[in-house]
Amino acid sequence: MIEAKYVQAFGTLDRAVYEAFVRVSMLKRKIDLIQAYLNRNEPPDHERIELILQQEMQTYQKELQRMEDRQVWSEAMMKARKLSAEESKIMKKLYHDMAKALHPDLNPAQTDAMRGLWHQVTAAYEDGDLPLLESLYDIFQARSGDMETDGSLDAWDELQQKYDSVKAKVKEYLEKLAKLEENYPFKFEKMLRQPEKMAQRQRDMQEQIVAYGEQAEQLEEYLCLQLVPQDRVLH
Repeated sequence: MIEAKYVQAFGTLDRAVYEAFVRVSMLKRKIDLIQAYLNRNEPPDHERIELILQQEMQTYQKELQRMEDRQVWSEAMMKARKLSAEESKIMKKLYHDMAKALHPDLNPAQTDAMRGLWHQVTAAYEDGDLPLLESLYDIFQARSGDMETDGSLDAWDELQQKYDSVKAKVKEYLEKLAKLEENYPFKFEKMLRQPEKMAQRQRDMQEQIVAYGEQAEQLEEYLCLQLVPQDRVLH
């Protein structure tokens, strides 16, 4: 929800900033490609240059598509019905019950069936989809007999293995939690509760877009001069 709120507040501006950055980057790249020909005293091959730019633009297009997908996702998250306290309690219980048998850290000898079901369970839990999680719990109960370990470990060895695995994970997660507030989207959680800081960030992003625009205009002017035949350039 923190990420969804951030994207709703800044997603459009984020995309606009990135598009402005891409415009500047592609102009710089085009200038460099043309200059390479000029340095060799060769006429620029504009078709070849455009082909190179189109290929390199694909990376930027993927990022733009990802940003657009995040916008759509955030809208869906914000419109989603919030669970009541009782529903949240039920969801957590279902999730924890299944985690004991399906979580890969607690079950090193995980089968393909367990792995597939666990992926569906975590996705439903993260999306807050209680009806789906309840359906998966029914499937889990029906298949529980097929998900037992093969008996290659005795009870003590299996318990010790799980204990060592969980102990290592606890240490890892504690280290991650210590740094969590520094990372996206959690570093924006406090700001999202302060309208004045949100407004300031939006203004900063708008200024960044303007700055990129001015830089792009300068690059386009330079590009026009670069394409003027050398014998027509006044010194």
